[in-house]
Amino acid sequence: MVELGPGTGVFTAALLRRGVSPAHVAVIEASENFAAAMARRFPQVAVIHADAARVRYLSPFGPGGVGLVICGLPLLSMQPTKVLRILAGCMTVLKPDGELRLFTYGQRCPIPSAMLARLGLVTQRRTFVPLNIPPASVYAVFRKEQSA
Repeated sequence: MVELGPGTGVFTAALLRRGVSPAHVAVIEASENFAAAMARRFPQVAVIHADAARVRYLSPFGPGGVGLVICGLPLLSMQPTKVLRILAGCMTVLKPDGELRLFTYGQRCPIPSAMLARLGLVTQRRTFVPLNIPPASVYAVFRKEQSA
């Protein structure tokens, strides 16, 4: 599993509590301070201080070696070219039946439909958390052939 933008490690901690082995987790964090804090908090997790747009080159699990990528990055505030690099990189590291999970505070999926079509991807809203402040959604992103 790869997590993009773990920040303080809220999702990482939840996954480890649910039994995911730290040996199967890598996090990519752009902030030097957050990366250092993550490395101290989770010493058995692979913490990579780098830009998530380089995920295809950074995943320690290799191409097609990841079942799940979790992304809490603010995609809505990023340049479309960077979002495209992140998505394409995620699809490179994911297994054919793998899934990208996006956490967003927007009203809809943060990936433009034209970008999804270009990459052959589809989305499905999995969860809506209205009591979160602000309200949050979780979207699954996967290859179009998986939805058939």
